[in-house]
Amino acid sequence: MGICAYIYQNPFKSLLKLIRGMRASGQGHPAFAKKPVSLILEEAECKKGLHRALGPIDLISIGIGGIIGAGIFVIIGVGAQNAGPAIIISLILGGLACTFTALCYSELAAMIPASGCIYTYTYATLGELVAWVIGWDMLMVYILTASTVAKGFSGYLVGLLRVASISLPEWMVKDPWNGGILDLPAAIIIAILMVIVLAGIKESVKVTKAMVAIKIAVVLLVIGAGTFYIDPGNWIPFAPFGLPGILSVTATMFFAFPGFDIVASAAEESKNPQRDLPLGILGSMAICTLIYVAMGIVITGMVPLDRIDTISPVASAFVDVGLHQISVIISAGALAGFISVIMCNLLIQTRLCMAIARDGLLPAWAAHVHPTLGTPVRATVVSGFLALVSSAFFPIGKLADTTVIGYLLSFVIVCGGVLLLRKHQPDLARPFKCPGVPWIPLAGLVSCLGIMVQLPGSTWLGMLVWTGLGLLIYISYGWCNSRLRSLKRPEGDIP
Repeated sequence: MGICAYIYQNPFKSLLKLIRGMRASGQGHPAFAKKPVSLILEEAECKKGLHRALGPIDLISIGIGGIIGAGIFVIIGVGAQNAGPAIIISLILGGLACTFTALCYSELAAMIPASGCIYTYTYATLGELVAWVIGWDMLMVYILTASTVAKGFSGYLVGLLRVASISLPEWMVKDPWNGGILDLPAAIIIAILMVIVLAGIKESVKVTKAMVAIKIAVVLLVIGAGTFYIDPGNWIPFAPFGLPGILSVTATMFFAFPGFDIVASAAEESKNPQRDLPLGILGSMAICTLIYVAMGIVITGMVPLDRIDTISPVASAFVDVGLHQISVIISAGALAGFISVIMCNLLIQTRLCMAIARDGLLPAWAAHVHPTLGTPVRATVVSGFLALVSSAFFPIGKLADTTVIGYLLSFVIVCGGVLLLRKHQPDLARPFKCPGVPWIPLAGLVSCLGIMVQLPGSTWLGMLVWTGLGLLIYISYGWCNSRLRSLKRPEGDIP
């Protein structure tokens, strides 16, 4: 029976079972049963189909592709308006806060090298219901991130075409909320990248590497050329808005770093996950932090604070000093950044969907891996179609608002998961250990919670509505079809 039929026919029957389970004594509520790490590892080895084709350079490329998007060409301008040249400090602090989480991610990824990343880690530490909630929420985050970035790609592409005196009719470049019919360029880029993802992980990584190479080349061009136009006088005063300005911008800069979690999603396609996943996560974080700081130094040094553009600060900075050709190259680099981020999010959402379906919480067809292509074809088509529709018919603001809180929630759970596993299963093999436990996981947890409480109510409302829909699906379908409760749990695993 399909998931829709379950939701329609069984919600009350399943809810009664769930309530009865709350009366269970001794071993706790079955909805919070934890999946043994030994079982997760056994299933990852037994599940055939995904090709182990990725080495450390591939994983670092995926991480850079997920982290550095067009945001680097935009967010620096917004931050500089509120922190001045001290945005450099904000970038360092934002990178440091994300590094705490990246270290925790590295420990869990090396210890539990299975598809599903945050969902799988949560299943082992906090139990099935919490794992379902975070997995369901992150499916939305990855789909909407791909859609949001596709909207940005469309806007940049239309701008470049106008430079070439090519104008597209507004009905095909604007969604219905903004006076058009559909955003066709956004839909087309998702469709093209979805086909590449379907073709296999090697093909996807080749495209990602190419886009990463382009945008890194553009960034190096910006840093190299911009250095000759730095005026140290533009850095005075260094922190015109004081410590409050630096700290407020740190929260904004934090959102430029998520994307390293995409590396963990490739665990079952990594040649040596215990060694290579931490290298991919931490290597991509280190490279991106250095690039962000260098970009902040150059842009704030090239242009006085009152002339830094908040929409296209990098391209505008070169126009400001008379280098118009470089501004066009920068826009092309931004397009490459958009493509790599869309690709990485399409990859991770399909692997997450596959992992959830393996556990019976979504229909089994979503876990099917094509025998020749080695990709979860059905999950890719469904999630790609949802991203395509979202990008074509919804505005970028409505798409972006709900993604932020999902990332922060996942980071909180990862940091907490490291602490729980250290306490409950101290003897598990840990090829990579997060240093400074418990202080670094606690620092990551507190940093993320501190940013979450500053988010507007509309962001929380959007997440709550989506989570409510997810709970309905779990009660109606997942609770009845969970594979974990059909298995006898081995002794000695997490209680």
